[in-house]
Amino acid sequence: MVPLGRLVQAPGMTEPDPAPVQPAPARPAPAQPVLEHALLPVRPGEEEAFEAAMGEATAYLTRQPGCRGMTVTRSVEEPSTYLLLVVWDSLAAHEEGFRGSADYRQWRALLHHFYEPFPAVTHFVPVAGLGALPDLSAG
Repeated sequence: MVPLGRLVQAPGMTEPDPAPVQPAPARPAPAQPVLEHALLPVRPGEEEAFEAAMGEATAYLTRQPGCRGMTVTRSVEEPSTYLLLVVWDSLAAHEEGFRGSADYRQWRALLHHFYEPFPAVTHFVPVAGLGALPDLSAG
């Protein structure tokens, strides 16, 4: 008789190979905050009108979910060029959230006709050990 709790292998049977250990599915990386950078080339002579329109348009941007803050600065060397910096919770907050919203359509109607050529928008993340994203929430 076999004591309870003890397994006995029948003669001639081999133990099956243990099932390979499957690694846990990779978790998606958490959304990483990004810094949007856009040099805005405004047609010369339209700077004052652009600044007024930008003053109105900022509300459409800053109320977006995922927008942590923004700032607009003007170039000293090229006074028709402005720098827009926006900190977003994630790239998706900008690309899918804001750009897919009715607020973006308002932003576009207020501002896009000032640009010549149309600005290139790029996104940046901090480099470990070399700094952090700026706090633009008071901007």
